[in-house]
Amino acid sequence: MIEDFIRDVKYGFRLLLRKPGFTTVAVLALALGIGVNAAVFTAYKAMVLRGLDGRDPGTLVNLALTRQSGATSFTFSYPDYEAYRDSLSSFTGVIAYLPERLTLSNAGTFISQRTSMAEAAMGQLGLLPSGAANAEFASTYVVSENYFAVLGVKAVRGRTFESIAPRDLIASPPALIGERYWQRRFAGDPAILGKSVRLNGVAVTIVGITPRDFVGTSVAEPDFWLPIALEPLIHANDTWLRDRENERCRMFARLAPGVTIERAQAEMNVVADRIRTLHDSGSPSAKPASAIVWRGSPFPLPLRLYPGLRLTILLVMAAAAMVLVVACANVGSLQLARGRSRQDELHTRLALGATRLRVIRQLLTESALLGLFGGGVALFFTWALLKIAVTWLGSVLPVDYGTLVFDVAPDLGIFAYVCVISMVAGMLFGLAPAIESSRAALIASTRTGSSTTRKNWRASCSF
Repeated sequence: MIEDFIRDVKYGFRLLLRKPGFTTVAVLALALGIGVNAAVFTAYKAMVLRGLDGRDPGTLVNLALTRQSGATSFTFSYPDYEAYRDSLSSFTGVIAYLPERLTLSNAGTFISQRTSMAEAAMGQLGLLPSGAANAEFASTYVVSENYFAVLGVKAVRGRTFESIAPRDLIASPPALIGERYWQRRFAGDPAILGKSVRLNGVAVTIVGITPRDFVGTSVAEPDFWLPIALEPLIHANDTWLRDRENERCRMFARLAPGVTIERAQAEMNVVADRIRTLHDSGSPSAKPASAIVWRGSPFPLPLRLYPGLRLTILLVMAAAAMVLVVACANVGSLQLARGRSRQDELHTRLALGATRLRVIRQLLTESALLGLFGGGVALFFTWALLKIAVTWLGSVLPVDYGTLVFDVAPDLGIFAYVCVISMVAGMLFGLAPAIESSRAALIASTRTGSSTTRKNWRASCSF
């Protein structure tokens, strides 16, 4: 069987090379259909199935609560975060995060929001509001001091917050800068470490640079990272870190070795029931709630709670599948026409003793090769086009909104997906032409055989 398969592949490859015009048209038609499906699947992985950005992302999880009313809360107050962080043994670390957009000053050359929007791709297309302020803003992620340690990420230059003593965070406020923003805003100035800028009027010193495209628990690389201890300074609110009803932080955690999500969720339920008693009696947070722990994701809720998103994904994938079906139908028609021109070849193979099943297998092997060639072309051009699209997407938003980051590089899952749909496409467009061509050749062979038998019989009678 293996030898026959190898022989079929070699023979099919030689036949495809003999007909470069047919092969090129068929491969390009298939590449279009397969490429659309590959692009949709790649985008689905990059946008919907993406995990959190950190070491060993499979052990990172999101934390949220479901109230008795059915409402789901994915934000927590800082006192609640501290209580969960100090009480949960199912995790090696619990982190808090919230996005901010702060005014930037004392950063050298002034770039107003109006200028930033005008330079962005969306601004050049006229898709951004014209009432921009004459001020400079910066996308900032405010995170707990253990954020980078729990995610397992180090600064490419300088240091992160966990190496700074708590009292020094207030005495000498630190900040990290994103690598992209460092390049775009400060032209990669090597003296950036130790430089002081003002965020919301508060002087902060840049102590480190985060890795390029590092987004942490979001989908965009921010301009700056600040420790959450600076929130009272940034907003001139002394009660910010003590206000249990000020629920603005999202929480994430890393599972301890050997701990399942179910066990972590059960422990969090116990802690949540205790913490709710610390809230004001009239607060919604004082009502009983159930914990939700799920695979780490930038989405604030589990995907099952987004029925509209799931329907959209289903419709997009169905549309992509229809494009593939149309491409397969077109190539199937080409295969059928080509099969008619190969009747003498197929008739000869049958006359030499090949079975109809053997002929069908050979034709399907040729179709599978066409599918794989189309998949290879589709994979390359899909990756190239998506890479260009992602690069452009990075310039869509103004610099003060951060930089959207999507990983569209082909991985093993995408390779496997393209390989499977390429083989399926080969079977889909090749089966009907193979059956029809072999049937026609078999009928012709039978008629020829009958005619030869009658001639021999008449010749024998004449003697």
